[in-house]
Amino acid sequence: MRKYVASIGLILYITILSGPPAGGQALNVPESLVNVTGVGFSDINPVISFDGTRLYFSRINHPENRFGERDSQDVWYIELRQDGSWSEARRLPETVNIGRYNAILSALDDGKSYLILGQFSRSGTFRVNNGYSVIERTDDNGWSAPRPLDVRNFNRMSRGKVSAAYMTPDREVLVHSFSRRYNSRRSSLYISLRNPDNSYTKPRGIRLERFEGKRLISPEAPFLTSDKSKLYFSAGIDNDRNNRSIYFVEKLDDTYMNWSPPVRLNDTINSPFWNSYYIMNSDGSRAWYSSTSAEPGTAKIFTIKLFEEFPFVQVTGRLVNSRTGAPMPASRNPDVLVNGEISDSVHYNFRNGTFRARLPLGENYIFSGRADNFTSESVTVDVRGEQSFVERNIELRMTSAPWVELSGQVLDNRSMTPIDVEAKPVFMINGEKADTVYIDPVNGSYSVRLPFGRNYILGVSANNYRTIDARIDLTSQEEHAVIKQDVLAERIGADMVTLAGNVVNTKTGRYLEPGYDVRMLVNGRESPAFKYDHENAGYELSLPAGFNYDLIPQLVNFYNRLEAVDLTAAEPMTVIKRNFYVTPLEVGQSIEIENIYFETGSSVLMPESFRSLNALIEFLKEYPNVTVEIGGHTDNVGSAELNLALSEGRAFAVAEYVISQGIDARRVVSKGYGFSRPVASNQTAEGRERNRRVDFTILDL
Repeated sequence: MRKYVASIGLILYITILSGPPAGGQALNVPESLVNVTGVGFSDINPVISFDGTRLYFSRINHPENRFGERDSQDVWYIELRQDGSWSEARRLPETVNIGRYNAILSALDDGKSYLILGQFSRSGTFRVNNGYSVIERTDDNGWSAPRPLDVRNFNRMSRGKVSAAYMTPDREVLVHSFSRRYNSRRSSLYISLRNPDNSYTKPRGIRLERFEGKRLISPEAPFLTSDKSKLYFSAGIDNDRNNRSIYFVEKLDDTYMNWSPPVRLNDTINSPFWNSYYIMNSDGSRAWYSSTSAEPGTAKIFTIKLFEEFPFVQVTGRLVNSRTGAPMPASRNPDVLVNGEISDSVHYNFRNGTFRARLPLGENYIFSGRADNFTSESVTVDVRGEQSFVERNIELRMTSAPWVELSGQVLDNRSMTPIDVEAKPVFMINGEKADTVYIDPVNGSYSVRLPFGRNYILGVSANNYRTIDARIDLTSQEEHAVIKQDVLAERIGADMVTLAGNVVNTKTGRYLEPGYDVRMLVNGRESPAFKYDHENAGYELSLPAGFNYDLIPQLVNFYNRLEAVDLTAAEPMTVIKRNFYVTPLEVGQSIEIENIYFETGSSVLMPESFRSLNALIEFLKEYPNVTVEIGGHTDNVGSAELNLALSEGRAFAVAEYVISQGIDARRVVSKGYGFSRPVASNQTAEGRERNRRVDFTILDL
């Protein structure tokens, strides 16, 4: 006797249309599944796995079915991808598709067991009887042999041509649809309950009341909700099997014999054609069913979202500067707060200032922005009354703090060193003492906030110093900013020493050519006391006696060599002759790094070397496209092999230090030359000292 799942006939054809991923589907709007192919074949009887990641269905008369294109029905499946779309359909192996008419009927709550149609040999290779079996999924592709389900008197009662069933996931209730008439297609609904020995009671018929005064014909494809309160099924009202609707009845008591009058699902689901095999997932948030609604005579599997399983609001928007309307720049460290706190649900795009947040419904959310030295307005998103997915778009406007932050150092204008704490320096704003501005007694640093829109005169009052005004114009300032501004004062009656000399171009060995603008850094800051004559490359610089100074000329597109000047023992009112050296930036130009010291006979750098090396590092930072080779050189004392190794080690040590201070390793290479490139005679001690050196060569600009 043939037994197969109640179907619309074996000559129907199916096309599953594409649609959006499940997560984006609107409520109560049926959509055909995504990427389930199979033009020319009917797909019926959907069953969702307990974890919701696989959808099984029966495909009719497909050429890959076990019995081919005629009179066959095999189980196929699709899998849910991470992006919410479905995979292409695949056929289950013949460990499941054993007979001519195959179907998975329901998924059980252990996550691996399924109720299937038919009973089979012990080996699971051929069908031996009507009824049902339980089969287990052992891995991604493996399945166990079917185990027969014992339903009392089922084979004596079920004599029709079609049958279907649904077992609740806890295995307590089995609902059937079959016919007791031989070879009949007209089915009725029956109920069986599990016995203590795991067999099932003899099927008892469920009597359905009339629907709007009409008798429901041949109810089939039953589905019982997880709480066992509602029974869904498909039925016709006349003899036309191609015109069926989906109904439900509600259980009135625990006997499963008394049910409410049938209710027809609305026309959103029930088309004027054939509709059947309605099932839901475990929480009832989504349903699947088969229908010919899209094309009469062709069945398609549809899904419908009944309610939001995890209902949320999607809030999108921008974080903008209220003055300019532009996105907040990443330099301000912007972020979006929800109810005053950082939320993992917020995803902020620093490139364009946009954000997106997904938050549960039923709450009131207050959005605000956060950015350095900006304040934000708040926007309320109230979704306490929403029950399904909703979108909101907002704009968070940020307003600048109304001040500028000035910071710098209070310095002696000659030595460019901090004014000593013994001079009791006090910060001045517009001629008045600003006692609230703290001056660090060690490094002379200060910081002060000044409201923009005004002019300011800054200065410092200190014993034995004359105040030098620093004028700051903030009248055109419209937004918070951090401005570096050193404030200088001139020592009264200071014991001064004058440095005088020329700026020399090391490439030509002559004084620097006319026309260049040369400035001087004293201890890292430009000195206003430096006087330069570009006609003869001469200069003068007066500095207080009694201090050490790092002096570096400043000339664009030149390497400016550091000169360490010790005036701790210099006599006041004297003039010291000293030249400064600059080298034009050209590929192939080699420049000696002065004042580099190593431990005797080794490549270990001594701390005294770091002043000159730090000047090289600042040069490389100023010209970020320059790449260099650090070269090590020795005198000719000792073997060539030992001197080569020593020079390589010393060049490598210098390169490693430069890289350790933040210079990209791709910009610095090292090489040792031993005594192969002397710059002086090795016959004298003075010449050998000059040959023991480290230089750098410009490889690329």
